Amino acid sequence: MNRKTISGRDLSKTITSEDLLGKEVIDSDGSFIGVIEKVLIDPKKLQFVGISIDKGFLRKGFTVGKGYINKITTHAIFLKIKVSYDVKGKVVFDNEG
Repeated sequence: MNRKTISGRDLSKTITSEDLLGKEVIDSDGSFIGVIEKVLIDPKKLQFVGISIDKGFLRKGFTVGKGYINKITTHAIFLKIKVSYDVKGKVVFDNEG
């Protein structure tokens, strides 16, 4: 079925929020991060700005901006980055020690 808007744009290859909610989020190393809980849209600009991720029972979720998303598919969202929430509360060394 060919979905079109009043303006005639072809919508057959679009992804809806319903398609995304509950889908897996995978980081750049291929690790499972969580599932999409919310799709975030700027109400003034009417633009997609990011996603909210649910990490599961008793684990605090977080938000990822669209700049960190590499690819959106029908089965998962792939990030450009490795999520580093595992280092919270630990000593971290940078290139200067």
